[in-house]
Amino acid sequence: MQSVLVREGVMPNDCHLQVEVQSLVAERWQYLIVGLLASVPVFFEVDPGLFLSPFVPPLATLLVPYLVATYRLNHRETIRALLLGGSAALAIFSISTGYVNWLTDEWNTPQYVSLLLGGRNWYNTPLQFQYVKWGTLVRATNWNVYLPLLPFVQVPYVWLDYRWFTLLLWGFMVSAVRKRYYTSIALGGQYPAVMAANGFNDVVPLLFLTLGLVTFTGPRARATKFLVLGMKQFANTFLFLYHLLRRDWREAGLTLLVSVLFLLPFLAWDWKSAICTPVLDMPPDCQRTQNAIDSLRVRINYGQWPVWVVAVFYPTLLARIRLRRILRSISRVFRSRSSGSDI
Repeated sequence: MQSVLVREGVMPNDCHLQVEVQSLVAERWQYLIVGLLASVPVFFEVDPGLFLSPFVPPLATLLVPYLVATYRLNHRETIRALLLGGSAALAIFSISTGYVNWLTDEWNTPQYVSLLLGGRNWYNTPLQFQYVKWGTLVRATNWNVYLPLLPFVQVPYVWLDYRWFTLLLWGFMVSAVRKRYYTSIALGGQYPAVMAANGFNDVVPLLFLTLGLVTFTGPRARATKFLVLGMKQFANTFLFLYHLLRRDWREAGLTLLVSVLFLLPFLAWDWKSAICTPVLDMPPDCQRTQNAIDSLRVRINYGQWPVWVVAVFYPTLLARIRLRRILRSISRVFRSRSSGSDI
């Protein structure tokens, strides 16, 4: 065999060197692909029409840990440090300069407390304020559409810009899952970081869910899960479905009960607005002003929730839906078809 290689002018060492070079080039391409996917939010300003959707950034965010695992990339801790450091740097730059920081008015969340302290019902009395969105001054008249506990999480809001507060909570959330490598990469991606830097308040209930379901145990976990039921409706829906899937009927019932208890004072105050505004996401008189489906298509922050679910429950999801078995079956079908076409 060696003589054949010598006659053809190819030495065994040359073969090994060629394989090593090809492997090195392929690995560099893999690092480049991961880096590009991790940097998707950087391009928001370049083409907002492409990236301002609840689908593209979350998908890119989840592909990063998936490809790191699939490619079996080396230098895992260095990769994580670079990804998290890049996310934090972009978020700080966003708040400081306004780059990719024109996406929401949710930074205004704590100001709803001023209505309540003034003796007015924040579910039927609108808060009037103005803010800049996409370089345009917007005058808003909004009711509080959140559950009662969320606006109180940072009070008084004058001490710290709400965007710095939500970014700080994002850092706490990533730290809470630091023992889970791929989870920390997903939640520490640039997309969740930029959403927090914009003042999207989803990070508040997501942090409490992370602490209650991942970090804490015992009474602390239970208390945290109860508190999150007074914040944002997605958390209530998730926990209710979570307990149903686990067939924990008692906890599912308690989830509904605690959710109602948080709203009970406002139901007694004005039951109609307490249902229409925070539960149905409608004006206090329940006259719909926008299509809910259209709203879902443009709410870029909504993608944080599936990212969080997949990042935290990825092993459970794999076991439940048996994704690997499905993919193997599909692969076998394609292989059989390709072998049949060769005959």
